[in-house]
Amino acid sequence: MTLNIPCDRNSEFKNQTLEPYQRHDDTLESTVIHLYRKGMTTSDIGDLIKMYGHHYSRKTVSNLIQVMEFHVKAYHERPLNKRYTVVYLDATDLPIRRDTVERDPIYLVVGITIEGYKELLAYNIHLTESAYNWKNIT
Repeated sequence: MTLNIPCDRNSEFKNQTLEPYQRHDDTLESTVIHLYRKGMTTSDIGDLIKMYGHHYSRKTVSNLIQVMEFHVKAYHERPLNKRYTVVYLDATDLPIRRDTVERDPIYLVVGITIEGYKELLAYNIHLTESAYNWKNIT
């Protein structure tokens, strides 16, 4: 599906739903994944989406979840370089939206390759920062 955005001579048109140059809005797909992670069933999600004028069957919702899980799994199982000149371990507090927005530590493992490029090697999100949580980072 292509999106046609009208142009005007004085450049006064402002799109209210998409950012400039954006051609796709993935808010609905993100919402589906979020609801699934909160524990809603695929049929409940499909019924909820129907209220907003969209139709996602249980199979479509299931497919969206499988694609997301595939990408996350592929990221965690990707091959890494054999050598890194430097490896940084750090945790930083970032706002994460669950029921409310709270600042939780995200544990990051960043490696610098021999060529000088940074790579995110691993990440984990925990509710608190502790030595025990560092042991669980793979």
